[in-house]
Amino acid sequence: TNTFHLGDGEAGRVCAYCEKGCHSCATSTRCLECNSSLHLDEVFNCVEVCPDGFYPEGDEDRGRSCLSCPTYCSICSGPDVCLECNVFRYLNPDSSCRPECPDGFYRLGSGFQTGGTCPRCFHTCNKCDSADVCSECKNFTYLTPDWKCNYECPAGYWERGTEEIGGTCERCSD
Repeated sequence: TNTFHLGDGEAGRVCAYCEKGCHSCATSTRCLECNSSLHLDEVFNCVEVCPDGFYPEGDEDRGRSCLSCPTYCSICSGPDVCLECNVFRYLNPDSSCRPECPDGFYRLGSGFQTGGTCPRCFHTCNKCDSADVCSECKNFTYLTPDWKCNYECPAGYWERGTEEIGGTCERCSD
C-alpha cells in the first residue's frame, strides 16, 4: 500500500500517498520499501543507484536496498568486494582494505587520498617498495646494489645465500 495515515484523532485523518517509487512509507519523506526496481538508501529515499559507500542488494522489483560497504571501503560492489579504499588503506588482492600490502605486493598511492592499491612486485621479488625497488628476492635470485633481483651478482660482488628467499649480493673485499 503506497499510502500512510496523516493526522491525529478520530476526525481529520487522511490517507496520504508515498513519494513516487515508494511502496510503503511512514511519512511522505520516509520510505520503508521501494518498488519500480529502486533501492532504499540510508536516509529512506528510493534511488536508482546507491551512493558511494553502499552497494545494491536485491533483484526483485520491490524491496531492494543499499547496504553499507565493508569497513574502510569507500566504493564496493558487494559485501566482500571493495573497489576503492578510504584514506590510509590499500586495496589488497583479496578485495579488502588494509593499512599494508601483503608480501609480493607494494603500496601505490598516497595514504592521504582514497584509491590506494597493491600492485604485484616483479616475479623474482618477494618484498618490494615500488615496481623498481625490491627489498627481498625469491626464486633463488640475489638482491643487487641497485635493488633488483638477478640470478647472478654484478662484477665485484659475490652471491650470499642458498635459500629460495633472501639471497643478497655482497661486495668483495679488496
